[in-house]
Amino acid sequence: EYDFDEESFNPFPKVICNKFINSDDKNLKFVSSTTNGDLLLYDVNSGYTDIIIKNYDSPVYTFDILNEVIFMGEESGRIEVLDIRESHANNKNIYYLYSHPGKNEVCKTVYSKNNNYVLSGGNDNNAIIFDFRNYKILKSISHKGAIKGLSINTNENYLVTGGGNKDKMIKLWDLKKVKQISETKANSQITALEFINNSTIFTSFGYNENMSAVYNLDYDELDKENCSVMQLCNISLSNSVQSELNDMKDIFNKQDEFERHY
Repeated sequence: EYDFDEESFNPFPKVICNKFINSDDKNLKFVSSTTNGDLLLYDVNSGYTDIIIKNYDSPVYTFDILNEVIFMGEESGRIEVLDIRESHANNKNIYYLYSHPGKNEVCKTVYSKNNNYVLSGGNDNNAIIFDFRNYKILKSISHKGAIKGLSINTNENYLVTGGGNKDKMIKLWDLKKVKQISETKANSQITALEFINNSTIFTSFGYNENMSAVYNLDYDELDKENCSVMQLCNISLSNSVQSELNDMKDIFNKQDEFERHY
């Protein structure tokens, strides 16, 4: 017989975020966060599950992993660091970095190894670049909607951010100079952005477009010193791939468009 609080007990918590620790097939592990505040480590080959955090006070909505250090973005707006190589009894190895204003949910967190930056996007309409080496916020990037899309390219010299339904903007940033290079207006909220390599960006759009698309950065245009923001970006999204390809004159060149979700 178990003694528990029926109102708070949830036998089937939802998984919020998954991420692999490494790509070694012989030592394949991934971390999952859940709605009840757990952080779990799975060993794929052995089937063993380790509880890293149990019933933490704020669910982890997004995280990135460097080796075995986890950079966590939480529902409360906090950005915290967890080293799973150390004992995690009583969550003593979790330490605080910074917060998004107003305790707004953090939607995406990534770590730039080359720059030692922690980057996060939140429901407060801001993306924050945090210098992990010097422990200070370098820049707060603003959109007019929640920033759910945030990604850096393979060389870690460019950052792309995407705004929610009240914004619908895709912005490109020089990560070395922490400076905006370009922006383009979409017809729908940007729900996810991912650099596939140095120049290719996979984009998901929510209501009302309900579709995905791929863009390619034109580095010849990026190298032009006199190229303005408006010259670089002027894309209108449509259902016709061919008409888009005929009109590409800026760094965000749409490569393909995928079937809509319904």
